[in-house]
Amino acid sequence: MSTLYTAAVWDSGLYEGAPLLMMLALADFADVEGWCFPSYETLAKKMRRDVKTVYRLLAALESSGAITRQGARIGICEPQIAELTQRKRVKNKAPQPPESPTEQPADILNSENPVLSTEKDILNIETEILNIETPFYIEPSINRQLNPLDQLIEVFWQRTGISPNKANGKYKSHWEKPLMAILDRAQGDIEAAKNVLNASLDVAAGENDSKTVYPVASPWSLKTIAFNQANKHRAAVAVADDDTLWQRALAAVTRSDYTDGRLKAAIYAIGGSGRIRSANGHDTENLKRSLGNAYRTATPA
Repeated sequence: MSTLYTAAVWDSGLYEGAPLLMMLALADFADVEGWCFPSYETLAKKMRRDVKTVYRLLAALESSGAITRQGARIGICEPQIAELTQRKRVKNKAPQPPESPTEQPADILNSENPVLSTEKDILNIETEILNIETPFYIEPSINRQLNPLDQLIEVFWQRTGISPNKANGKYKSHWEKPLMAILDRAQGDIEAAKNVLNASLDVAAGENDSKTVYPVASPWSLKTIAFNQANKHRAAVAVADDDTLWQRALAAVTRSDYTDGRLKAAIYAIGGSGRIRSANGHDTENLKRSLGNAYRTATPA
């Protein structure tokens, strides 16, 4: 169904430049309801842009009402695109053939049909079809991947050669809980969770200040290491978020109709729009960090 949203983005004529690339990338991953689950890194790769640009574009599109975000989910909600998509869906819907009188179904296996007269013939034909069909490539998509837990288990297995025994009574406590805790600390971003897990396995393998190798039997063995790696990841994301917020703040202080109450409250908390307009040099970096902290704790005005 992503082709419908892609065509609707093109036909709407609402975007150009980087915002157009972003909307097309989201449309390419969208399901029938317009929701998708790509990570920031996946979007950056698809758009040939860096992750900071992705943060900035998503924030701008969300502020304009073109998209909405719920945790790791991104939904296309621009009314004109939704309307165009619905029109195309109705137009492309194939007409249903008129109903014909039902007949008593024939028993294929016991009929006199010379083509499919026995179960053996049916199996032989299926085998021939499988041998004739040409393999085809499906482009990897976030909507076609394994569920997040299985993706993390696969990363752990590929790195260590250890796989879980789900019949074991410790599966939930030693595999499911620690891996889902990593995903939770990565704020639902599966690609970020994979990075945290890989970084934790690197540390356990001896890539640490003391060059100590830690034995790993299951993800539970990484619980302390993963906690620290997740905090490092969060800190890096917060810095990138602060840069994005700063760009939004610069836009907000020049517009009287800006509607992001939370950002307005953060701007007020760090001294108002005057400080942002006049910021320069070292003061800018300090204000960025202060703005980020204020935004994360602000109540919408």
